[in-house]
Amino acid sequence: MVIFYLLCWLPYGIMALMATFGSPGLVTPVASIIPSLLAKTSTVINPVIYVFMNKQGDAVAEVSAFIFRCHKAAGKDHLAY
Repeated sequence: MVIFYLLCWLPYGIMALMATFGSPGLVTPVASIIPSLLAKTSTVINPVIYVFMNKQGDAVAEVSAFIFRCHKAAGKDHLAY
């Protein structure tokens, strides 16, 4: 879990430090895109990690069933229109 956190946020932190304390123009907008995207994917990766790292074995099955029910209900609503 810590490894994914570091993979997501370390490039952003380094890029922010380089932009703040480095020479002007060192970090271009194009070079800052990937660290920003990695930091934003942290919000997607964290819930997945917590579900699979949960000590209770039924958590994955419950989340999967919930997602399937939501997807199935959304499909029925879509067909009703």
